[in-house]
Amino acid sequence: MAPAYAPFPRPVRGSPWTAEEAAAAMRHVGYEPEEPYPGRASARWRCRCTTCGAERTPILCNASRGSGCEACAARARGRARIARTAEEYSVHLAGGAAA
Repeated sequence: MAPAYAPFPRPVRGSPWTAEEAAAAMRHVGYEPEEPYPGRASARWRCRCTTCGAERTPILCNASRGSGCEACAARARGRARIARTAEEYSVHLAGGAAA
């Protein structure tokens, strides 16, 4: 599951995306477009994640709803799992129950 961002505001619902709007929506969720806008919100668009540098091919309609980089999301889930496990282990060592 990719990181969730606030949805990108559209000026007119149902109207086609301009290239500038599309690029701004991708940047809003942390992608930098590597090629011109393909012209359809449902087309894959080669971009680079500005956080981890991974090259991805997100779909604009997903990004405009707030979906970000899957690689960053996987790392965040791993960090959360490690922190949760460490907390459970320290509670176990202390012989107490979790608060």
